[in-house]
Amino acid sequence: PVSQLDDRTPQYIVNKMSPYSGKGYFMSLTQLDEVLTYTYEVGVYVGGETFRIVSENITLPADEWVHMVATYDGHSIALFMSADPSSLTLVKNGTYFGEPLMYGKANAQPMHIGENFFGLIDEVKVYSLVLTPSDVRKSAMYHKLKDATGLVAYYRFNQDNGDVVKDDGPHELHA
Repeated sequence: PVSQLDDRTPQYIVNKMSPYSGKGYFMSLTQLDEVLTYTYEVGVYVGGETFRIVSENITLPADEWVHMVATYDGHSIALFMSADPSSLTLVKNGTYFGEPLMYGKANAQPMHIGENFFGLIDEVKVYSLVLTPSDVRKSAMYHKLKDATGLVAYYRFNQDNGDVVKDDGPHELHA
């Protein structure tokens, strides 16, 4: 669930961007004027001064969990969401066909989860490969993912470790 804010500050679900150059990647919601209406945005730095960003205005249900997923395959960023992960809906597919195939660049920025986020986040999973909608549904239902193919990080937010969130994925990238 996401609560209402009075400003247009992006509420980052995931943010692994440099605060100086913006290089990295992010997934965010930004409050719009209408109640429970947000801009759902995902951006990926792909090299040089090139960023690929896709956004769509969405309305979230009040007081319900929403499953949000983004994928990037070098040509397109797809945004999905649904209250039920077994029935993910494509919200937007921003394609960059006709442009060179470009993948996100590695960076040394720390992972920030929930930066400026005014609501609750149950879990975050980061993969190094593009998941199909079927893969996403399976991932949402299965929580023993230490050996899942392509899993980079898995934050479940069910530990009591103060300000540090334990990564239950294979790389132990605690945030």
